[in-house]
Amino acid sequence: MVTYELVKRGGDTLTYHYWPEDDRSAKYGTITVDLSSETADLVEPAERDFKSRTTGADMNAMRDDINRMRLERGEEPLTEEELPTEQDDEVYEWWVYYDQVLSDLLRKHDAGEIPERGMAAWY
Repeated sequence: MVTYELVKRGGDTLTYHYWPEDDRSAKYGTITVDLSSETADLVEPAERDFKSRTTGADMNAMRDDINRMRLERGEEPLTEEELPTEQDDEVYEWWVYYDQVLSDLLRKHDAGEIPERGMAAWY
């Protein structure tokens, strides 16, 4: 779970702080969002944020497992556009909490919202 708050609005630029596990005793992370270019940047990761990594081979195995489950339920497998095949030896990294905030902000932006605060939870 991660919480975030809008702390500054200047023209088309929004600045958010985020807290992994809503731990406000730890240093927050800072994200800027440029509404005109529809981009976001991680200015500084939160103290409790961390990078996760996986390989293309692991992503492909996950996609294959998902498609097996979908077929068992009588659903169509995911297309290449929905979940493309990755290079087996490629390594992918992401910030665990920042990426959850970014996904939540993008979903709300697509719905026409600019949230003052929010929370994202996953399992």
